[in-house]
Amino acid sequence: GSIVIGGYMTEEEAVKIFDLVVKDGKLPATLDRLVPLSFIGAAAVQFYRAKVKLMDQLGMTEEQRKATLHDGQDAGRMLLDIETRIGELWNKIPDSKAGSVLPGTKGAIAPTEKDGSGKHRKRMQASATIARHPEARAAVIAEAEENEDIPTKTAVLNRIRYEKEKSRTAKQKEKDRVDMTVDG
Repeated sequence: GSIVIGGYMTEEEAVKIFDLVVKDGKLPATLDRLVPLSFIGAAAVQFYRAKVKLMDQLGMTEEQRKATLHDGQDAGRMLLDIETRIGELWNKIPDSKAGSVLPGTKGAIAPTEKDGSGKHRKRMQASATIARHPEARAAVIAEAEENEDIPTKTAVLNRIRYEKEKSRTAKQKEKDRVDMTVDG
């Protein structure tokens, strides 16, 4: 049972395409080419994660597992590179230029409105968040490698949320401490 992505390609085809992108190492420069690639990459990462899990259950050799894990980690890092690049481009679009020609795209139209409720807006904002937090991205990649796991976009976004919450809690505790000394 192979999964068909967006009615166009199977998961295996996505992996083959994405493996070529990983080997090439060069990213397209425009959102209209990067966004579809990110969907293919997400499917490839999902495929590798499932395959590594299955290999654990089937008791494959450590060598086979490590090779698949390595390919999956490469795919995960490339997907995060793509998401970061999408976010960087998205961050450069002025809010007032919503739905207009993107900078450096030879006339390509933004795939979504920057303000309003474009269907890709939330997805673009997630990429923009990843682009603004390279430290979280690096930490998730390091953690995944250390734990023999594959880094994911969700893990990076969760890490960013966690760090923000930790920072907010620390600020609140400091404020409470200052309020106590002022009141006391």
